[in-house]
Amino acid sequence: MIKGVLFDLDGTLIDSMSVWDTVGIQLLESYKIKAPTNFNEIVKTMTVSQAAEYLKQHFLPKQTIKEIHLAILQQVMEQYLYQVPARPGVEALLELLYQRDIKMCVVTANEKPLAEGALKRLGLLHYFSFVLSCSELNCTKSSATIYDEAINRLQLSKEEVVVFEDALHCIQTAKKAGYMVIGVYDKAADLSKETEEIKCLCDDYILDYTSWIKERNHETNFDDCRF
Repeated sequence: MIKGVLFDLDGTLIDSMSVWDTVGIQLLESYKIKAPTNFNEIVKTMTVSQAAEYLKQHFLPKQTIKEIHLAILQQVMEQYLYQVPARPGVEALLELLYQRDIKMCVVTANEKPLAEGALKRLGLLHYFSFVLSCSELNCTKSSATIYDEAINRLQLSKEEVVVFEDALHCIQTAKKAGYMVIGVYDKAADLSKETEEIKCLCDDYILDYTSWIKERNHETNFDDCRF
């Protein structure tokens, strides 16, 4: 029986992936440096801290990692605190799960203040037992560390939780570690031609929350969901 849900943040709960498309590139441009054509592909699996380290090592040796880190956060902070919207239908799903006593948490590669700030503004933060960031654990989602820590804090087993993720590399990690995963459509996956692979890997797939809830309303305790 499913008793808990681990939600990714960016692209899964909130429509924020586009915020990150140009952050690093614009930062480099401010120093009159042209980013390589594969820049976004290189940094997409990194945390903000890791991206700052990468930028220092390869492009900005005179800046400290802390300075670069803060510059990245300053670029995106306003959008998270005032602009980034929730994915349509997310609140309805969270309310259904909450009413059915499903424990929920957020597992994100993003910075915790950005995650909590956006969720609080959107009126969603109260649904979650906690927000857990990769930075807290000094990990990325290339390992299952953040998922394992989340279920430990929820006091649940892998068999009792399901993971909601939109990014292929995160889905691959969670599935390899033995978690049930529901994939969530995000246009970034389409652009990188990863959607079909995501659909094949996942135990279920959400094109949009509103339609998914209507189709599976009787199953939203997950007891009989199509895994």
